[in-house]
Amino acid sequence: MDSANIAQVVCGVLNRPLPPGRMGITMVDKSRLAVTKGELGPVCDGCGTLMTFGESCTIDGQYVCWDCYVRLTGAEPSTDSKSNPGLRIS
Repeated sequence: MDSANIAQVVCGVLNRPLPPGRMGITMVDKSRLAVTKGELGPVCDGCGTLMTFGESCTIDGQYVCWDCYVRLTGAEPSTDSKSNPGLRIS
């Protein structure tokens, strides 16, 4: 079974139509993948850093690391790094 048929079966099981233009596009191009921390994941399209999928961010179909995401979007974390003396974590 080729990737297009697999995508049809999966979408059929989920009772969802395939998005237009996505027929057969079910995985990241293998040339953009690497193994890091024991997991298969993308390579940052901005700087080449190896990442897990959980660490990666996507911008217009490109996988980028956090540093490149901040550089490209100007986004900043919404949390601060101040300690909270009333919060006991053991």
